Amino acid sequence: MPHKIPTVEPSRITKGDRVTWKKHLPDYLPVDGWIVSYYFVNAAGVQVEVAGTDNGDGYHLIDIDVTTSDTFTPGLVFWQAVVKDADDEEYTVARGRFEVIDSFEDKTAAFDARSSVKKILDAIVAVIEGRATEKDLAYSIAGRSITKMTLAELTDARARYQALYDAEVTGEAIEQGRGHKGLIKLRMP
Repeated sequence: MPHKIPTVEPSRITKGDRVTWKKHLPDYLPVDGWIVSYYFVNAAGVQVEVAGTDNGDGYHLIDIDVTTSDTFTPGLVFWQAVVKDADDEEYTVARGRFEVIDSFEDKTAAFDARSSVKKILDAIVAVIEGRATEKDLAYSIAGRSITKMTLAELTDARARYQALYDAEVTGEAIEQGRGHKGLIKLRMP
């Protein structure tokens, strides 16, 4: 069965995987000479550029090949989509971020597959419960050491990170076709 190419940027990718999507920009069509390029940058400032190609259906095809994907380090990668034409007219049309997770393929030792949000949430809970390890205590949130936070600040941070983690879990369930457990309200006219 052929792989259906998504029409939105990914929220999470696995290091070393090929990642493709189509971007529809009705004001900047490939047939009119517009080319979209995605610029990716991680927290260390490493930048990668991937130029889109004409998909032949009014969409720009973005293809991060295996070699390029393998250069991403685990963690957040921020991206910016820029269109250019033959006259070097240039516009930023979208920006966002995705999380890069490690591939399990080459892992032979202990491996922590938790997302960065889950790691921070677990560290906050460990500090609140008084069972934090040195690794847990090394985290900082918004530039403030977790060891210097008051119980009220830790409780607030736990609520924020729990909500972020719940959103991750729901997003994964939707991506995997399992739906979500939330209540959907619908108002009929």
